[in-house]
Amino acid sequence: MKLHRLIILIASCALVTKGINANSLAASLDNLTGEIKVQHQFFSYSNNSIYSTLTDTNLNQSLLDLRLKSSLNHNNWAATVHYQLNTVAGTLVKANNLLSGTLALPSPQDNTQLFDLSHTLSTDDNYESQHTLDRFFISYNYDKLAIKLGRQALSWGNGLVFRPLDLFNPFSPDAIDTSYKPGTDMFYSQWLFDSGSDISFLIVPRRNASTNQLESEESSIAGKWQYFGVDYQTNLLLAQDYGDLVTGFGISGAIDEGIWRSDIVSVFLDNDSTKTSFVLNYEKSWNWLTKNIHGYIEYFRNGFGSSQSNYTLSDLNASLITRLTHSQVFNTGRDYLSIGANIEQTALLNISPLLIANLNDKSMLLLLQAIYSSSQNTRLEFGFTVGSGNTGTEFSGLQTSTNSGLFLDTPEQLYARFTYYF
Repeated sequence: MKLHRLIILIASCALVTKGINANSLAASLDNLTGEIKVQHQFFSYSNNSIYSTLTDTNLNQSLLDLRLKSSLNHNNWAATVHYQLNTVAGTLVKANNLLSGTLALPSPQDNTQLFDLSHTLSTDDNYESQHTLDRFFISYNYDKLAIKLGRQALSWGNGLVFRPLDLFNPFSPDAIDTSYKPGTDMFYSQWLFDSGSDISFLIVPRRNASTNQLESEESSIAGKWQYFGVDYQTNLLLAQDYGDLVTGFGISGAIDEGIWRSDIVSVFLDNDSTKTSFVLNYEKSWNWLTKNIHGYIEYFRNGFGSSQSNYTLSDLNASLITRLTHSQVFNTGRDYLSIGANIEQTALLNISPLLIANLNDKSMLLLLQAIYSSSQNTRLEFGFTVGSGNTGTEFSGLQTSTNSGLFLDTPEQLYARFTYYF
Protein backbone atom coordinates (compact mmCIF):
# COMPACT_ATOMS: atom_id res chain seq x y z
CA MET A 1 0.00 0.00 0.00
CA LYS A 2 1.47 3.34 -1.04
CA LEU A 3 2.15 6.06 1.48
CA HIS A 4 -0.31 8.66 0.16
CA ARG A 5 -3.15 6.13 0.30
CA LEU A 6 -2.33 5.33 3.92
CA ILE A 7 -2.38 9.01 4.84
CA ILE A 8 -5.87 9.28 3.33
CA LEU A 9 -6.88 6.11 5.20
CA ILE A 10 -5.74 7.56 8.53
CA ALA A 11 -7.79 10.70 8.03
CA SER A 12 -10.84 8.73 6.87
CA CYS A 13 -10.74 6.32 9.81
CA ALA A 14 -10.45 9.20 12.26
CA LEU A 15 -13.55 10.85 10.81
CA VAL A 16 -15.83 7.85 10.53
CA THR A 17 -14.88 5.77 13.58
CA LYS A 18 -17.83 5.51 15.94
CA GLY A 19 -17.49 7.76 18.97
CA ILE A 20 -14.73 9.95 17.53
CA ASN A 21 -16.28 13.37 17.10
CA ALA A 22 -14.87 16.58 15.69
CA ASN A 23 -13.87 17.87 19.12
CA SER A 24 -11.76 14.83 19.95
CA LEU A 25 -10.17 14.94 16.51
CA ALA A 26 -9.34 18.62 16.94
CA ALA A 27 -7.83 17.89 20.35
CA SER A 28 -5.62 15.28 18.76
CA LEU A 29 -4.44 17.71 16.09
CA ASP A 30 -3.76 20.30 18.79
CA ASN A 31 -1.42 17.75 20.36
CA LEU A 32 0.61 17.49 17.17
CA THR A 33 4.30 17.60 18.05
CA GLY A 34 7.48 17.08 16.14
CA GLU A 35 11.05 18.03 15.51
CA ILE A 36 13.31 19.35 12.78
CA LYS A 37 16.84 18.00 12.62
CA VAL A 38 19.76 19.38 10.62
CA GLN A 39 23.01 17.43 10.53
CA HIS A 40 26.30 17.69 8.67
CA GLN A 41 29.04 15.04 8.63
CA PHE A 42 32.59 15.05 7.34
CA PHE A 43 34.43 11.79 6.55
CA SER A 44 38.13 11.27 5.87
CA TYR A 45 39.19 7.90 4.41
CA SER A 46 42.71 6.54 3.97
CA ASN A 47 44.46 6.45 0.60
CA ASN A 48 44.16 2.66 0.41
CA SER A 49 40.41 2.76 1.07
CA ILE A 50 38.15 1.28 -1.58
CA TYR A 51 36.59 4.75 -1.78
CA SER A 52 39.87 6.07 -3.19
CA THR A 53 39.32 4.02 -6.37
CA LEU A 54 35.87 5.55 -6.90
CA THR A 55 36.02 9.12 -5.66
CA ASP A 56 37.78 11.51 -3.30
CA THR A 57 38.80 10.27 0.16
CA ASN A 58 37.36 13.38 1.85
CA LEU A 59 33.58 13.14 1.73
CA ASN A 60 30.62 14.92 3.29
CA GLN A 61 26.94 14.38 3.89
CA SER A 62 24.13 16.71 4.97
CA LEU A 63 20.80 15.64 6.45
CA LEU A 64 17.49 17.47 6.84
CA ASP A 65 14.87 15.54 8.76
CA LEU A 66 11.30 16.48 9.71
CA ARG A 67 9.26 14.29 12.07
CA LEU A 68 5.60 14.95 12.90
CA LYS A 69 3.99 12.97 15.74
CA SER A 70 0.35 12.63 16.70
CA SER A 71 -1.97 10.23 18.48
CA LEU A 72 -5.72 9.76 18.77
CA ASN A 73 -7.22 8.22 21.94
CA HIS A 74 -10.69 6.90 22.63
CA ASN A 75 -11.51 4.82 25.71
CA ASN A 76 -9.15 1.83 25.64
CA TRP A 77 -8.07 2.43 22.05
CA ALA A 78 -5.30 4.62 20.66
CA ALA A 79 -3.72 5.28 17.28
CA THR A 80 -0.18 6.62 16.87
CA VAL A 81 1.39 8.07 13.74
CA HIS A 82 4.89 9.44 13.10
CA TYR A 83 5.38 11.01 9.69
CA GLN A 84 8.99 11.53 8.58
CA LEU A 85 10.35 13.59 5.69
CA ASN A 86 14.04 12.97 5.12
CA THR A 87 16.53 14.49 2.70
CA VAL A 88 20.20 13.50 2.49
CA ALA A 89 22.77 14.96 0.11
CA GLY A 90 26.52 15.04 -0.33
CA THR A 91 29.52 13.37 -1.90
CA LEU A 92 29.18 10.36 0.43
CA VAL A 93 25.78 9.55 -1.09
CA LYS A 94 27.33 9.35 -4.54
CA ALA A 95 30.29 7.33 -3.26
CA ASN A 96 28.02 4.78 -1.56
CA ASN A 97 25.96 4.42 -4.73
CA LEU A 98 29.14 3.72 -6.68
CA LEU A 99 30.37 1.31 -4.02
CA SER A 100 27.15 -0.72 -3.92
CA GLY A 101 27.49 -1.37 -7.63
CA THR A 102 31.16 -2.31 -7.37
CA LEU A 103 31.50 -4.48 -4.27
CA ALA A 104 29.14 -7.22 -3.13
CA LEU A 105 28.63 -6.08 0.44
CA PRO A 106 25.76 -7.00 2.74
CA SER A 107 23.27 -4.18 3.18
CA PRO A 108 20.09 -3.85 5.24
CA GLN A 109 16.96 -4.95 3.40
CA ASP A 110 14.35 -2.19 3.61
CA ASN A 111 11.85 -3.85 1.28
CA THR A 112 11.01 -6.85 3.46
CA GLN A 113 8.44 -5.17 5.71
CA LEU A 114 4.78 -6.17 5.58
CA PHE A 115 3.61 -2.70 4.49
CA ASP A 116 5.18 -0.31 2.01
CA LEU A 117 5.07 2.91 4.03
CA SER A 118 7.94 4.74 2.31
CA HIS A 119 8.14 6.62 -0.94
CA THR A 120 11.12 8.23 -2.66
CA LEU A 121 10.21 11.76 -3.69
CA SER A 122 13.30 12.50 -5.74
CA THR A 123 16.80 11.14 -6.20
CA ASP A 124 20.04 11.93 -7.99
CA ASP A 125 23.66 10.76 -7.91
CA ASN A 126 24.39 12.63 -4.67
CA TYR A 127 20.89 13.39 -3.42
CA GLU A 128 17.84 11.52 -2.12
CA SER A 129 14.58 12.64 -0.57
CA GLN A 130 11.86 10.38 0.78
CA HIS A 131 8.96 10.34 3.20
CA THR A 132 7.71 7.52 5.38
CA LEU A 133 5.43 6.53 8.24
CA ASP A 134 8.02 5.45 10.81
CA ARG A 135 5.33 4.76 13.44
CA PHE A 136 1.85 3.66 12.42
CA PHE A 137 0.02 1.46 14.90
CA ILE A 138 -3.16 1.02 16.89
CA SER A 139 -3.13 -0.12 20.50
CA TYR A 140 -5.64 -1.52 22.95
CA ASN A 141 -5.18 -1.51 26.72
CA TYR A 142 -7.55 -3.11 29.20
CA ASP A 143 -6.74 -4.04 32.77
CA LYS A 144 -3.57 -6.18 32.50
CA LEU A 145 -3.62 -6.64 28.73
CA ALA A 146 -1.86 -4.50 26.12
CA ILE A 147 -2.01 -5.09 22.36
CA LYS A 148 -0.29 -3.18 19.54
CA LEU A 149 -0.66 -3.77 15.83
CA GLY A 150 1.29 -1.98 13.11
CA ARG A 151 4.67 -0.30 12.66
CA GLN A 152 6.22 0.22 16.07
CA ALA A 153 9.53 0.04 17.91
CA LEU A 154 10.46 -2.55 20.54
CA SER A 155 13.71 -3.05 22.46
CA TRP A 156 14.66 -6.18 24.39
CA GLY A 157 17.76 -7.12 26.32
CA ASN A 158 20.30 -5.75 28.77
CA GLY A 159 23.04 -4.61 26.39
CA LEU A 160 24.31 -1.03 26.62
CA VAL A 161 26.62 -0.99 23.58
CA PHE A 162 26.05 -4.45 22.06
CA ARG A 163 22.52 -5.90 22.12
CA PRO A 164 22.41 -9.62 21.22
CA LEU A 165 18.95 -10.14 22.75
CA ASP A 166 17.44 -7.25 20.76
CA LEU A 167 16.46 -9.12 17.59
CA PHE A 168 14.42 -6.39 15.90
CA ASN A 169 16.26 -3.37 14.46
CA PRO A 170 18.86 -2.86 17.21
CA PHE A 171 21.10 0.21 17.16
CA SER A 172 24.66 -0.38 15.97
CA PRO A 173 27.38 0.13 18.64
CA ASP A 174 28.75 3.17 16.76
CA ALA A 175 25.37 4.84 16.09
CA ILE A 176 25.64 8.62 16.48
CA ASP A 177 21.88 9.23 16.63
CA THR A 178 19.70 6.96 18.77
CA SER A 179 16.68 9.27 19.08
CA TYR A 180 14.32 6.89 17.30
CA LYS A 181 14.67 3.21 16.66
CA PRO A 182 13.48 2.28 13.14
CA GLY A 183 9.92 0.99 13.20
CA THR A 184 9.03 -2.65 12.48
CA ASP A 185 5.68 -4.01 11.27
CA MET A 186 4.53 -6.40 13.99
CA PHE A 187 1.78 -7.69 16.24
CA TYR A 188 2.71 -7.28 19.90
CA SER A 189 0.85 -8.27 23.06
CA GLN A 190 1.71 -8.16 26.76
CA TRP A 191 0.05 -9.51 29.88
CA LEU A 192 0.98 -7.99 33.24
CA PHE A 193 0.82 -10.08 36.42
CA ASP A 194 -0.03 -8.76 39.88
CA SER A 195 3.57 -9.30 40.95
CA GLY A 196 4.84 -6.86 38.30
CA SER A 197 6.17 -9.64 36.10
CA ASP A 198 4.88 -9.91 32.54
CA ILE A 199 4.78 -12.14 29.52
CA SER A 200 4.90 -10.77 25.97
CA PHE A 201 4.37 -12.25 22.54
CA LEU A 202 5.01 -10.89 19.06
CA ILE A 203 4.84 -11.76 15.38
CA VAL A 204 6.96 -9.98 12.74
CA PRO A 205 5.83 -10.92 9.22
CA ARG A 206 8.39 -10.25 6.47
CA ARG A 207 8.58 -10.51 2.71
CA ASN A 208 11.19 -12.20 0.59
CA ALA A 209 13.30 -9.36 -0.85
CA SER A 210 13.47 -11.08 -4.25
CA THR A 211 9.87 -12.28 -4.69
CA ASN A 212 8.07 -9.71 -2.48
CA GLN A 213 6.04 -12.59 -1.04
CA LEU A 214 5.40 -13.16 2.66
CA GLU A 215 7.44 -16.13 3.84
CA SER A 216 7.67 -17.87 7.21
CA GLU A 217 11.42 -18.36 6.71
CA GLU A 218 11.82 -14.59 6.55
CA SER A 219 9.49 -13.85 9.48
CA SER A 220 9.83 -14.03 13.24
CA ILE A 221 7.69 -15.13 16.17
CA ALA A 222 8.84 -14.68 19.75
CA GLY A 223 7.73 -14.90 23.35
CA LYS A 224 9.44 -13.41 26.42
CA TRP A 225 8.79 -13.84 30.12
CA GLN A 226 10.06 -11.14 32.48
CA TYR A 227 10.25 -11.85 36.21
CA PHE A 228 10.93 -9.28 38.92
CA GLY A 229 12.51 -10.78 42.04
CA VAL A 230 13.49 -9.02 45.25
CA ASP A 231 17.12 -8.44 44.25
CA TYR A 232 17.19 -9.32 40.57
CA GLN A 233 15.26 -9.34 37.31
CA THR A 234 15.28 -12.18 34.78
CA ASN A 235 14.12 -12.63 31.19
CA LEU A 236 13.49 -15.81 29.24
CA LEU A 237 13.18 -15.66 25.44
CA LEU A 238 12.05 -18.27 22.91
CA ALA A 239 11.85 -17.28 19.24
CA GLN A 240 11.78 -18.53 15.68
CA ASP A 241 13.76 -15.88 13.81
CA TYR A 242 14.40 -16.05 10.05
CA GLY A 243 13.90 -19.82 10.24
CA ASP A 244 16.33 -20.33 13.15
CA LEU A 245 15.43 -21.31 16.71
CA VAL A 246 16.63 -18.69 19.22
CA THR A 247 16.74 -18.99 22.99
CA GLY A 248 17.79 -16.24 25.37
CA PHE A 249 18.27 -15.65 29.06
CA GLY A 250 18.84 -12.29 30.73
CA ILE A 251 19.47 -11.33 34.33
CA SER A 252 20.23 -8.08 36.14
CA GLY A 253 20.66 -6.89 39.69
CA ALA A 254 22.24 -4.34 42.01
CA ILE A 255 25.77 -4.51 43.43
CA ASP A 256 28.02 -1.90 45.08
CA GLU A 257 25.55 0.94 44.38
CA GLY A 258 25.56 0.05 40.69
CA ILE A 259 23.68 -2.24 38.29
CA TRP A 260 25.03 -5.32 36.54
CA ARG A 261 23.31 -6.97 33.60
CA SER A 262 23.88 -9.99 31.40
CA ASP A 263 22.29 -11.70 28.37
CA ILE A 264 23.12 -15.01 26.76
CA VAL A 265 21.58 -15.82 23.37
CA SER A 266 21.87 -19.10 21.44
CA VAL A 267 20.92 -19.46 17.77
CA PHE A 268 20.36 -23.00 16.46
CA LEU A 269 21.20 -22.96 12.74
CA ASP A 270 19.86 -25.24 10.00
CA ASN A 271 23.24 -26.99 9.69
CA ASP A 272 22.87 -28.30 13.25
CA SER A 273 25.46 -25.86 14.60
CA THR A 274 24.81 -23.42 17.44
CA LYS A 275 26.10 -19.88 17.78
CA THR A 276 26.04 -18.39 21.27
CA SER A 277 26.51 -14.70 22.06
CA PHE A 278 27.00 -13.20 25.49
CA VAL A 279 27.03 -9.72 27.00
CA LEU A 280 27.92 -8.64 30.55
CA ASN A 281 28.00 -5.04 31.74
CA TYR A 282 28.15 -2.92 34.87
CA GLU A 283 27.15 0.73 35.29
CA LYS A 284 27.37 3.13 38.17
CA SER A 285 26.94 6.84 38.92
CA TRP A 286 29.20 8.93 41.15
CA ASN A 287 30.42 12.46 41.79
CA TRP A 288 33.99 13.54 41.06
CA LEU A 289 35.37 17.08 41.15
CA THR A 290 31.82 18.40 41.51
CA LYS A 291 30.84 16.62 38.26
CA ASN A 292 28.06 14.04 38.03
CA ILE A 293 29.43 11.01 36.15
CA HIS A 294 27.64 7.92 34.90
CA GLY A 295 30.09 5.25 33.74
CA TYR A 296 29.85 1.73 32.40
CA ILE A 297 31.95 -1.18 31.18
CA GLU A 298 30.75 -4.02 28.94
CA TYR A 299 32.13 -7.26 27.57
CA PHE A 300 30.54 -8.79 24.48
CA ARG A 301 31.18 -12.14 22.85
CA ASN A 302 29.88 -12.36 19.29
CA GLY A 303 29.05 -15.99 18.58
CA PHE A 304 29.06 -15.32 14.83
CA GLY A 305 32.34 -13.37 14.76
CA SER A 306 35.90 -14.35 13.90
CA SER A 307 38.47 -14.90 16.65
CA GLN A 308 41.36 -14.43 14.21
CA SER A 309 43.59 -11.38 14.34
CA ASN A 310 43.85 -11.16 10.55
CA TYR A 311 41.00 -11.84 8.14
CA THR A 312 39.37 -10.22 5.10
CA LEU A 313 35.80 -9.46 4.07
CA SER A 314 35.80 -12.49 1.79
CA ASP A 315 36.69 -14.71 4.78
CA LEU A 316 33.48 -13.94 6.67
CA ASN A 317 31.27 -16.97 7.27
CA ALA A 318 27.79 -17.21 5.75
CA SER A 319 25.91 -17.01 9.07
CA LEU A 320 27.69 -13.77 9.98
CA ILE A 321 26.96 -12.24 6.56
CA THR A 322 23.29 -13.14 7.03
CA ARG A 323 23.15 -11.33 10.39
CA LEU A 324 24.98 -8.33 8.93
CA THR A 325 22.39 -8.22 6.14
CA HIS A 326 19.55 -8.37 8.65
CA SER A 327 21.18 -5.62 10.75
CA GLN A 328 21.16 -7.88 13.80
CA VAL A 329 24.98 -7.97 14.07
CA PHE A 330 27.25 -5.07 13.12
CA ASN A 331 30.75 -6.30 13.94
CA THR A 332 32.92 -9.07 12.53
CA GLY A 333 35.14 -9.98 15.51
CA ARG A 334 34.54 -12.38 18.39
CA ASP A 335 35.38 -10.53 21.63
CA TYR A 336 34.83 -6.86 22.51
CA LEU A 337 35.35 -4.63 25.53
CA SER A 338 33.58 -1.27 25.78
CA ILE A 339 34.16 1.52 28.30
CA GLY A 340 31.97 4.60 28.30
CA ALA A 341 30.66 7.45 30.41
CA ASN A 342 28.30 10.39 30.49
CA ILE A 343 29.86 13.43 32.18
CA GLU A 344 27.63 16.32 33.25
CA GLN A 345 30.07 19.14 32.56
CA THR A 346 27.40 21.73 33.35
CA ALA A 347 23.64 21.64 33.79
CA LEU A 348 23.31 22.22 30.05
CA LEU A 349 26.37 20.40 28.66
CA ASN A 350 26.96 16.64 28.70
CA ILE A 351 30.03 14.89 27.28
CA SER A 352 29.90 11.17 26.40
CA PRO A 353 33.12 9.33 25.48
CA LEU A 354 33.01 5.66 24.40
CA LEU A 355 35.90 3.32 23.60
CA ILE A 356 35.21 -0.01 21.87
CA ALA A 357 38.09 -2.49 21.60
CA ASN A 358 38.26 -5.64 19.48
CA LEU A 359 40.16 -7.95 21.83
CA ASN A 360 41.11 -10.35 19.02
CA ASP A 361 42.87 -8.02 16.58
CA LYS A 362 43.59 -5.20 19.11
CA SER A 363 41.88 -2.51 17.00
CA MET A 364 39.85 0.22 18.70
CA LEU A 365 37.07 2.68 17.95
CA LEU A 366 36.76 5.95 19.86
CA LEU A 367 33.53 7.96 19.87
CA LEU A 368 33.04 11.29 21.60
CA GLN A 369 29.76 13.21 21.73
CA ALA A 370 28.87 16.53 23.34
CA ILE A 371 25.23 17.53 23.87
CA TYR A 372 24.34 21.13 24.66
CA SER A 373 20.77 22.07 25.59
CA SER A 374 20.82 25.49 23.95
CA SER A 375 17.22 26.30 24.92
CA GLN A 376 14.03 24.66 26.09
CA ASN A 377 13.19 23.63 22.52
CA THR A 378 16.61 23.24 20.90
CA ARG A 379 19.66 21.03 21.25
CA LEU A 380 23.13 21.13 19.73
CA GLU A 381 25.26 17.99 19.36
CA PHE A 382 28.85 17.63 18.23
CA GLY A 383 31.05 14.58 17.96
CA PHE A 384 33.77 12.64 16.26
CA THR A 385 34.60 9.00 15.59
CA VAL A 386 38.06 7.61 14.87
CA GLY A 387 39.31 4.05 14.47
CA SER A 388 42.81 2.73 15.09
CA GLY A 389 44.75 -0.51 14.76
CA ASN A 390 47.16 -2.41 12.58
CA THR A 391 46.51 -2.57 8.84
CA GLY A 392 43.75 -5.05 8.04
CA THR A 393 42.14 -5.02 11.48
CA GLU A 394 38.43 -4.33 11.98
CA PHE A 395 38.46 -0.72 13.19
CA SER A 396 41.43 0.20 11.02
CA GLY A 397 39.73 -1.34 7.99
CA LEU A 398 39.31 -4.90 6.73
CA GLN A 399 40.90 -5.83 3.42
CA THR A 400 38.30 -6.74 0.78
CA SER A 401 40.13 -9.96 -0.12
CA THR A 402 43.61 -11.43 0.29
CA ASN A 403 46.30 -9.25 -1.32
CA SER A 404 43.71 -6.94 -2.90
CA GLY A 405 45.37 -3.86 -1.40
CA LEU A 406 41.92 -2.30 -0.91
CA PHE A 407 40.37 -1.77 2.51
CA LEU A 408 36.89 -0.96 3.76
CA ASP A 409 38.29 1.29 6.42
CA THR A 410 36.67 3.15 9.28
CA PRO A 411 36.81 6.85 8.40
CA GLU A 412 37.63 9.68 10.72
CA GLN A 413 34.25 11.34 11.19
CA LEU A 414 33.19 14.75 12.45
CA TYR A 415 29.55 15.74 12.80
CA ALA A 416 27.33 18.50 14.08
CA ARG A 417 23.56 18.26 14.63
CA PHE A 418 20.92 20.83 15.53
CA THR A 419 17.45 19.76 16.66
CA TYR A 420 14.40 21.96 17.17
CA TYR A 421 11.42 20.49 19.04
CA PHE A 422 7.87 21.80 18.75
